[in-house]
Amino acid sequence: MVILVTFLTLVMAAATANKVYSQDNEEIYLDPESGFSTITITGKGFVGYIKVYWDDNLDEEDNLPTIPYNVLPESHLGWFSAIISVPTQAEPGKHTVTIKDNFDHEASATFTVIDMTGPQGSIGPQGVRGERGLQGLQGVPGPRGPLGPAGPTGPPGEQGLPGEQGLPGMPGESGPSQGLLPLFLSLVAVILAIIALRLVMQQSKAKYGDKKEVPTHYLGTDKEGRQWQVDVYQDKPLAPDVHFQVWPANLKPGQRKNPSATALVSVISKDVAKLENMEVNLSLENQGIGSLLLRYIERWAVRNGIIALYGDLNRRHADHFDKLEYFYQTNGWTWELFDPDDPRCQPDSPIVGRIEKGLSPTESQPKE
Repeated sequence: MVILVTFLTLVMAAATANKVYSQDNEEIYLDPESGFSTITITGKGFVGYIKVYWDDNLDEEDNLPTIPYNVLPESHLGWFSAIISVPTQAEPGKHTVTIKDNFDHEASATFTVIDMTGPQGSIGPQGVRGERGLQGLQGVPGPRGPLGPAGPTGPPGEQGLPGEQGLPGMPGESGPSQGLLPLFLSLVAVILAIIALRLVMQQSKAKYGDKKEVPTHYLGTDKEGRQWQVDVYQDKPLAPDVHFQVWPANLKPGQRKNPSATALVSVISKDVAKLENMEVNLSLENQGIGSLLLRYIERWAVRNGIIALYGDLNRRHADHFDKLEYFYQTNGWTWELFDPDDPRCQPDSPIVGRIEKGLSPTESQPKE
């Protein structure tokens, strides 16, 4: 009888080896349990919005970005699923992944970060000493030291003998004496003109010489066979707001007036960005230009380390939600309209839904 009880105890312990329980019997699972890139978290027993935390950083503002952006349980058992990225600053070894909801339900699991750094190679032999280089240029002479104090004035010498009187000079022409004053004034005028010219050139260089050109990239060909290019306006790498403007590829900069399509992307964190808006000229709709621009924004996001894009569905676009749903789902985005009793529907808020897409960091990029 004792042997049977011991056997049943071992079987129950093995069945729960990969689960992590808190005091309230919440459960979470990590897939995989070790690695260096992304983690899929599933669990149950949670209520309301769910946040994910790393190690001991459990403050509200330290939660990690997730896919989907807002994580909510999907059944009365509190089941949920979310994807996170391993923080780039995480050191190899064991780390704690903690799940919390709005009602202080909490559970944790251990994830092992794999060290992807290989062993250091052996030190190679010292190279042959090179030939001695040419002697450098002579340095600029140092500043001259201050003059010493003037010595005392000596006694006056004896007056010399008067010299012989010279021959009288030729008489000059009559008229007022001009002297060197006109020549001096002309020289001063030339110097002032040179100074003014240099100031104008410096101001022109400061205004135009350091201005960076807007990067232009090839966008693609639409359904009519027309080629397009896109300008990316960004003050610095990964700036908060990035603007995209689409133009015909054969149109010179001086001929541009209004862009054929535009988009605005806001960078929310180091790996999440929001598609604020995207518009295509009415006369160019259904030509594939919107899909070309959306796919380019996805490639731009991957190149900048962003793994998730999302956007809000505004009530003022409700009259053509069917077209928007077809457009985004055709391009691989998730479309979701909130239920009226969804906690994400704030009172009097124009936001009634969400679109989102997870991006693969290893996705191949087409040539531009």
